[in-house]
Amino acid sequence: MLAFWCIAQWQEAGMPQSLHLIEMGPGRGTLMQDILRIGEHQEGFIESLTISCVEICPNLYEQQQQALSDYPFVFWYKNLSEVPKGADFTILLANEFFDTLPVRQFVSHEERTVRYSEKENALIFSPPANPHSIKETCPMGEELMHEVMGHLTPGVALMGMTHHQKRVLVIHYKHFFSTNLLMFWKVWALLIFHIRLIFINYVVLPPISGFSPKGTFC
Repeated sequence: MLAFWCIAQWQEAGMPQSLHLIEMGPGRGTLMQDILRIGEHQEGFIESLTISCVEICPNLYEQQQQALSDYPFVFWYKNLSEVPKGADFTILLANEFFDTLPVRQFVSHEERTVRYSEKENALIFSPPANPHSIKETCPMGEELMHEVMGHLTPGVALMGMTHHQKRVLVIHYKHFFSTNLLMFWKVWALLIFHIRLIFINYVVLPPISGFSPKGTFC
């Protein structure tokens, strides 16, 4: 599905000759493999591609290299700041990338922590809470989103003064991005940086609801 989405975005942009596909945390390289396998059936898509994988884990880096060894236009970087800029069209994918980042939990105004209970002889959450009353934040995620916006913007971009087209697709499974924050980022990205920012949020509901997955498109 994401392969068809990438191809559709490239076609909508007029099939530019230089397409830069960036993936944050590519895992074992399976998603990129699928995109390339399907992209081979679309004339001109593979020929336009340069792929940048942002990965810090040595083990996953080796797996990605094995999975993508047939494609000489795939490159690896440890930080987004190292990734080259300047393509006619850029797509950045972050599939479950933000889910791997550490979060802070709050119950009302009190931060939730893990402590050792002598009574139970086990690690427990403190304070205890109903899952519905827990709020999560991810300061590192917010910093990285700002970094993504800055990286995809060539210099100082003012409305109507940037010629490079960009798309950002974020898929995550947590609540630490509030709806208001997502909408702020989307409007800010589009008006100031000319970046179309898309979030797909899959939320696993607590046991009382039977772990039914619920998808939100933002």
